Amino acid sequence: MRRFVGIFLSATLIFAGSFAGAGGAVFAADTESKGLEAAIVTVKNIVDIPDSLTRFNFDYYGEDGKTTYSMNWSNEDAAKNFSIYAEVRGDYLVSYNCYTEDGPQGLGSVSRASALETAADFLKKVNAGLAAKMQPVENAAGRDTYTHYFDFVLEENGLRADFISAAVSVNKHTGEVVSYSWYSVDETPVFPAATGLIPEERAKESYLDGDGIRLEYRSYFDYAGQKFTVFPVYVAANANFAVDARTGETVLLNDGYPVPTDGGMAGGMGYNSMEAEASKQPSPAELSAVDKAAGLLTGDEAQRALTKAFPELSGMKPTRSSLVNDYQDKEVYRWNLEFEKSNGNISGAVNAKTGEILSWYNYEDKQDAGDRITPEAARKTTQDFLEANAAKRYPLTVLDEDSAKANDISYRSTAVYGYETYQFRFDRQVDGYAFRTDNLSISINQWTGKIVAYTCNWHENAVFPPVNDTLQPAGAFDIFDEKSDFTLKYAKILKESGSEIIPVYTWAQTPAYMVDPADGTLTGQDGKPYRVPVYASYDDISGHWAEDTVNALLDNGYYLEGSHFEPKNAIGQEKFLRFLYAPEQTYYDQDALYRMLDSMGIVKEGERDPAALLSRYDAAKFITRYLGQQKIGAHPEAFVDLYKDAVAEEYKGYAAVVKVLSIMQGDAAGNFNGDKSLSNAEAAVVIFNALQAAQR
Repeated sequence: MRRFVGIFLSATLIFAGSFAGAGGAVFAADTESKGLEAAIVTVKNIVDIPDSLTRFNFDYYGEDGKTTYSMNWSNEDAAKNFSIYAEVRGDYLVSYNCYTEDGPQGLGSVSRASALETAADFLKKVNAGLAAKMQPVENAAGRDTYTHYFDFVLEENGLRADFISAAVSVNKHTGEVVSYSWYSVDETPVFPAATGLIPEERAKESYLDGDGIRLEYRSYFDYAGQKFTVFPVYVAANANFAVDARTGETVLLNDGYPVPTDGGMAGGMGYNSMEAEASKQPSPAELSAVDKAAGLLTGDEAQRALTKAFPELSGMKPTRSSLVNDYQDKEVYRWNLEFEKSNGNISGAVNAKTGEILSWYNYEDKQDAGDRITPEAARKTTQDFLEANAAKRYPLTVLDEDSAKANDISYRSTAVYGYETYQFRFDRQVDGYAFRTDNLSISINQWTGKIVAYTCNWHENAVFPPVNDTLQPAGAFDIFDEKSDFTLKYAKILKESGSEIIPVYTWAQTPAYMVDPADGTLTGQDGKPYRVPVYASYDDISGHWAEDTVNALLDNGYYLEGSHFEPKNAIGQEKFLRFLYAPEQTYYDQDALYRMLDSMGIVKEGERDPAALLSRYDAAKFITRYLGQQKIGAHPEAFVDLYKDAVAEEYKGYAAVVKVLSIMQGDAAGNFNGDKSLSNAEAAVVIFNALQAAQR
């Protein structure tokens, strides 16, 4: 078990330096003070701590025979908001963050290539042995306006071992590392030889035989449209599912234990009070709600139902109770109840119409003397509870086999990993297909055998469309393989004696998408076509007049996707807007992009025309709004003619704004040429100038 000690020190760096300086040991007789001294030295050997940071505080905890120190340096003037945080585990710096609100603004000048060298050098200071084997990998979220962000993973024998990874961010203005984290740095691992392995085709067969590709129902709730939609898709098994490359058996990786069940109050609920002030008349909507509420259980009846299921509530009174209307299903009402106990809180929810238990949370980390209960005993407790309290639902579900396997592994590995609960999830089945949105989830304390968490997620009125499976699992696998690469890796698996590193077949990148069984299109979590972000690496701008501008934008997270920039091609409306908002819209599909732009007042009603070539008129209009000058630009009467040609009246204000701000100047003859389409290269210049203007 973890031993935690928290200490706060308000001191000057003379105090902190006394740990690092020769002969200056504070608390010299205290073992922990010597460890703190070594931790401070570890940090200062890697990063500079400015003299202005004169406040120091720390805490530490011991786990698995090693102490982790969390340290924070800050200045006396809280208004300056500048601090450094570092965490040292054993002999290694495992995380670092430099927080500041001050500093240069606008586009940075540090190139991505230069920042990558800085990041790699930083890792060498942390652990030179492992850093030599760390390779950078492209990250879909790896570019923003302020920092260059890099992911690194370890490679051995030509195979990736991404259970050892690091992340480093470099400031685009200063070239300094501003954040860092590294995982699994405690020991240099020993990797078995990657020889005598099964071929990929056999691994594919094992993956399919092990139900690695699953056809199931998924759902999405559109909060804006208040619509719940169910759709069939093929999904790849979770990231912890792999094939042992030595034997062909399916295995769960070291972090393959089940996700905790949702405890406490059920989420996504609208708290529509059933009480009204006597001095006010209820609205029609409130009267309707009251009518629907007729015949619901009282709070006392809901408490009795919860106590019947969980006798430990006997004699207890709720400290808070509320009747709420389900946010997604307006026909459902539930009682949420909270109770206090000496070492925490208890909460539960009851269906206000049927008395069915919807959730329960009563966490206890108590470890009784003796052995833990077995997975089989936990399963029996689970079955008894569900037969008594979810009699309608339970027969319509199937146990998620991954959770069952993980429970067995955790039971055999308790001496090493110290798990506290068994966790089971039973997924709803519809016509033989899993609908995992609806499930019964339960957690049982491994020592006491008591239920500590339970949720019943169920959509009574869900509509399930028929499944048209033209792909079959093998066809879906090939699509996943094309996009995410089913390949060899090193991974950790749990064993009775701890963990073991083995070569496995699994996905190079865990699929963030699903596959439509009817036509094979990639599908996002919302059931719509999935947009795969493709970062730029241009091969057609060398020597072009806009090369420096395009590269400066790319280094700051502004880009057109793909390997070709096509500088002479005319740019379309959607493409221009994606270029302008590249840091924000990486994963947005077209509808989501335009919803964002509408909410920001950039593209107004009737102006959406994604495929249309962008005129200089519209470029000026969108950029003016982007800069927050729309009120000025919308008043052409306030401007004199700044161009030789006749600018259309409705655009005269926008054209004037971009000229005054040195964003768009017109041609050499002084003409604005508003009807002319903007090229990709010209769009880059306009966006670059706009970003510069935004920081003046």
